[in-house]
Amino acid sequence: MKTLISGHAGLAVLVDGQRAMSFHVDGPQVAEREPQEIARLFDDAPDVIAVEGLTKEAIPKRLELEWSKNRCLLLCLLLLDADSDPEARVMAVPDIEEFLTDSAVFDFIAGRFYVAPLPDSADLLGSIVRASDGGAGRLRSLLEEIAAAQEEIARCREAWDVLPVELFGDPPSKEAMAFELVQTGVFRKVAAADADQRNGLLIGLLHQPSSRQFKGWCDALLAWIQTLAISSVTSQECLSLKDAPAKGQTQRADNDTARARHFSEILVDLRKNTILARLLFLCFDMCTCALCIYILINVFGKEPATQAQNALFWSLWVLAIGSAVLIGSSLASVRRQKTPPTIGRARRSGKEERRASGRVKS
Repeated sequence: MKTLISGHAGLAVLVDGQRAMSFHVDGPQVAEREPQEIARLFDDAPDVIAVEGLTKEAIPKRLELEWSKNRCLLLCLLLLDADSDPEARVMAVPDIEEFLTDSAVFDFIAGRFYVAPLPDSADLLGSIVRASDGGAGRLRSLLEEIAAAQEEIARCREAWDVLPVELFGDPPSKEAMAFELVQTGVFRKVAAADADQRNGLLIGLLHQPSSRQFKGWCDALLAWIQTLAISSVTSQECLSLKDAPAKGQTQRADNDTARARHFSEILVDLRKNTILARLLFLCFDMCTCALCIYILINVFGKEPATQAQNALFWSLWVLAIGSAVLIGSSLASVRRQKTPPTIGRARRSGKEERRASGRVKS
């Protein structure tokens, strides 16, 4: 039994086999529907979600929640739009504040605004002033949080966008996984986490059941966090060139090219090492099983193992040890990629040029 819900359309449809039943947010009426009517009812609504296991009694409350999320989001976009009617922007503030009292709505709105940086046309400062003047403490706090996180939000989005489609199989699969990460607030968690906390966050994401339905989900999450970590390191490297003179402009361009090339190399190496690690772990498990069988035969068996069997078992055990060593070396090779050597070379070459021109004293 599955329920399709759209806050934008204010509609929920319970699908149970060949039977369908519609629920509407603007009225208590429940109507029997034919399955072929479902597409027409939603009318290309962009926010349709599928929820499993909802009872008929619980559907109206969930529908009202999704409707509140959608209306709050639309009002937030109205507030941030500098071209909107000034009076309408002011009137939106108390309604947004009321919607945000629901923690589920608050998390939904925050998650959406952490997906990508706000466009230059967004009047974020004016929205904060209006929220403050209207006494909307929750809204003001959220807008200030989003304003402070814009740089990190942009970095997280760029790191996701550069992931190759091949990791997911095809573009629709990448979009579907991105939508799932947005729905579960992962973009916000990643952007808000400190750089040294993201490895722990990654472990939690790898155990998140909702992501496992997508092809390449493990490789994609590993590549995303790794690319983001490298982006943070290289952005700090680039700060040293911020106030450089004319030749520094050329150096920054070379630096950006080297960083982009390094990102591509890291993604390829990371995918190879992930596949290798999985194969080696599988080999290690097989060898461990063989060793257990060997112990059972020799300790609990009626007859001791033959010389050939002993040789086979010990060979597999040595292979297990070798697998563990290779796993460690492959993971270490990924960690060594954290500081991009290409950027280091670019900085050294720039320093040598400045020395040659007499701008840096030896």
